[in-house]
Amino acid sequence: MGNCSCKETHIGHYCNHCVPEKFGLDCEFDCPEGCTTCDLNGNCTLCYPGYHGSKMCKCSNRCLDNKCDKWTGRCERCKPFFKWPCENCVDGKYGKNCERDCPDNCFSCLSETNCTKCKNGFYGINCNFTCSNENCINSCSPGYYGQNCKRRCYNTCNLCTSFTECHSCKDGFWGYQCENKCPENCSNNRCQINQSCVSYLPGFYGQFCNLTCPQNCMDSCTISGACNNCKHGYHGNRCNETCSERCLQDYCLMNGNCEQCTSGFYGTQCERTCPSQCLECTDESLCNSCINGYFGRNCSQQCGYCKDNTSCNINTGHCEQCADDMYGSKF
Repeated sequence: MGNCSCKETHIGHYCNHCVPEKFGLDCEFDCPEGCTTCDLNGNCTLCYPGYHGSKMCKCSNRCLDNKCDKWTGRCERCKPFFKWPCENCVDGKYGKNCERDCPDNCFSCLSETNCTKCKNGFYGINCNFTCSNENCINSCSPGYYGQNCKRRCYNTCNLCTSFTECHSCKDGFWGYQCENKCPENCSNNRCQINQSCVSYLPGFYGQFCNLTCPQNCMDSCTISGACNNCKHGYHGNRCNETCSERCLQDYCLMNGNCEQCTSGFYGTQCERTCPSQCLECTDESLCNSCINGYFGRNCSQQCGYCKDNTSCNINTGHCEQCADDMYGSKF
């Protein structure tokens, strides 16, 4: 038996697979950006470095060199001005990409008008007040105040103008005298002067990080308790709805749409049934693959004398192998 050459878009012993980055019945379509290989519906099955999950899920723009875990999306390393786990800015920076400098007198901030910690010598919500000569913080080390810096601030206070008037707390404390501990679930043990967390530990939400994210959230949720991502098999804002059993491997998007359907079904939630001879289909009139012995647009035509009822080309009906004592492409 002679050998034949595959078309440039096909590979495999019988030329029945697409080359990387191609998909479709005749391998005529390009996979989404970032995919090495994808299925007949255009869903990624293997990603290039810098991409994760299915479809076109790119790494966070906070990841250094666009490198992250291909399934969870967690950065391998952070870009400059982000601190691990690449969710918050380093001290002195703020903004979407942490590219903006905090006001001159802020040690750390959330915005141009919201300092979370002042530099030595300054106090106030925006760190815009200079300490007086009587309260010479300007030249005092953190934790001291008064002339010649001989007086100690309250032990949890970082900057003060008197023993009872603190303007910047040590990490982990809040209040007028920094007498209160930050909620235990605040990330990096940091909270604002009103007790609200600067950022949250994974699994918690709410102004004071005292509420637990829904149990099926993947790692984290928003301040309102909506999940950022769901665990396998769940969807919805709070991940409290199960994916359709017709979703392949019970995997679906946050909106409940299936990434890929189990054999014999199609539709956004795989709610529709393919024609009877189809293994996979795009709609009721276009099959992507047929059960052995059938071919055609809707798998309604029977293959010829293929060996042991093996499959034939879905478009042409040509057998992959002929039955014993038979030859030719089809009959």
